[in-house]
Amino acid sequence: MIHFKLFKKSHTMKKTLLFALLALSLNAFAQTNPAALLLREPRVNSLHKPGLQLNDFTHPSREVLDLIQRFDSIYMWGWDTAGAKLTLASKVTDITYNADNLPLSLTFYSRTGNSWTKYLQFVYTYDGNNNETSLLFKSWNGSSWDNYLQTFYTYDGNNNVITELSQYWIGISWLNISNYIYTYDNNHNVLTEISQSWDGAAWVNSSKTTNTYTNNNLTTALTQYWDDVNAVWVNQSQILNTFDGNHNELTTTYQSWNGISWDNTSLETYTYDGNHNQLTSLSQTWDGTGWVNISKTANTYNGSNNLTNSLTQNWNGASYDNAGRVTNTYNGSQLLIKSLSEIWDGTSWKYSTVAFYSYGENNFIAGEGTREYDGVTNTLTSGDSTHYYFKSVAGTKDLTSEDGTLTVYPNPSNGNFTLNSAISLGNVEVYNFLGERVYAAKAVSGQNTKEINLTGYSKGVYLIIVTDGTLKSTRKVMIQ
Repeated sequence: MIHFKLFKKSHTMKKTLLFALLALSLNAFAQTNPAALLLREPRVNSLHKPGLQLNDFTHPSREVLDLIQRFDSIYMWGWDTAGAKLTLASKVTDITYNADNLPLSLTFYSRTGNSWTKYLQFVYTYDGNNNETSLLFKSWNGSSWDNYLQTFYTYDGNNNVITELSQYWIGISWLNISNYIYTYDNNHNVLTEISQSWDGAAWVNSSKTTNTYTNNNLTTALTQYWDDVNAVWVNQSQILNTFDGNHNELTTTYQSWNGISWDNTSLETYTYDGNHNQLTSLSQTWDGTGWVNISKTANTYNGSNNLTNSLTQNWNGASYDNAGRVTNTYNGSQLLIKSLSEIWDGTSWKYSTVAFYSYGENNFIAGEGTREYDGVTNTLTSGDSTHYYFKSVAGTKDLTSEDGTLTVYPNPSNGNFTLNSAISLGNVEVYNFLGERVYAAKAVSGQNTKEINLTGYSKGVYLIIVTDGTLKSTRKVMIQ
């Protein structure tokens, strides 16, 4: 899947229509697949929604990993309704890379009969830290490429995105569309996000989200809108989260502002097993005096902590009725190969969607697809399929060095290991192979050792990053 940034709606119908058309154009060529399957893993992902923490917004460059997946081409099949079969529909080729294996450009083609027609082209630029600084969309007019849409990013000294400016091409010049401004705390958690729209002469505030954290857990996300008349921020909604001592989210409460005080709207409550896997999720709504059940979901996992079954039931006023379920299947490497979604028709389970995945060398994704069913007679109604042609290459640029100041023991370990540093540990972060942060803590000033417990996480290689001021050290630890 190519990662696209969609933008918040603007104040004019023209801009709203523009983005709707853009979304339709992109979705025609991009299918839904896991985040790990991105053509690139940029160090920027647009927030554009409240409540995101560091692991959702920034992550270490993939160059620190031993191998990366460098795509040569991607072919996509779509559903031919008339023929009730899959037909070749589009492809991504002409992919170029820089010396650090980050894409510089790529081209989308659509399939018409037996020929290919150019459709969209993306062009990327990066700074010296491999942060994506710009993304340019171009459209094919039949003989040449026309500018379409572009976004620029700026960063602070910690490689956190601080501005995100988008523009639309109007034939002779670029027209500003939206601008986002971000601030962070010392742990790189997003503190504020301000969205702005262009009124033709200047940027006008639109919305603002303010986040608060406890032990790097997001506890409050307050969303406000800009009152142009009084030039003040006005409350709109907020999210309140609670966590246990293992950073597992226990409750999420949604509230709306009535002009005087906060009104409850909905509540999510979660439970976990000893490996921090989410066992249950209970959804409730506020009826004015108390919480009323809506639905609940129960999950089960295999010995590798992979989700195998998820059952959702709806509250009928007295008890829970079956509503839907998901059954996941994994291969010997514990990679997802099939995900079956079913709905309950009152007497039996009926197919809704089946997603499947295949893998090539080094367990990189090689293909995926979906099949849609009518949910009544298990009749196949549509589907899609994508095949990735790639080669595995070694990462070429480690943004952080293993400088000998940091040791990890035991290594390999069962997930419980100790860090020992020649310098003050400062900020400690641990990332999995997909670049997702699984652990974060700020050590006590002057502390040189720290015990970390990841016994509930999947087996594999994890990256440890320790930062103290301008000094940074990294190590890899194997969890068996």
